[in-house]
Amino acid sequence: MIDLHGRNINKLRISLTEVCNMACTYCVSSLSDHQRLPDELKAEQMLSLVRMLKEHAGIEKVRLTGGEPLLYPNLIPIVSGIREMGIKSIGMTTNGQLLARKAKALVDAGLKNVNLSLDSLDPEISKGWVVLENFIKLLKVLRRV
Repeated sequence: MIDLHGRNINKLRISLTEVCNMACTYCVSSLSDHQRLPDELKAEQMLSLVRMLKEHAGIEKVRLTGGEPLLYPNLIPIVSGIREMGIKSIGMTTNGQLLARKAKALVDAGLKNVNLSLDSLDPEISKGWVVLENFIKLLKVLRRV
């Protein structure tokens, strides 16, 4: 798809869920703001949308975001379904707190790249040592995958 400025629009960003496991001050005031919405699309609906946009608009790249996409219950089938459509560039933006648990399954499903949202390596800024410790654990897992 070409926009009015002649640019090829071939990327799709899908916010899978509003649910998140953090309460970053620039996003929400508390974790209670992150509730699963009753009208959140089901995996089949999202895959149908991606398929339609691939076929009719030339989408070649998909980025999965949220909230926190790792909290979306059908994340692995979504990634696998997108890959099975022939889309080779599948990425995800995450805070990384839960990535270690799902990294291998996501790679096996077809995930090609990950953007980590990390405010700072300074524990005062990044909400304490737990975030930093989890990030260090995550780096170790990613080296193995």
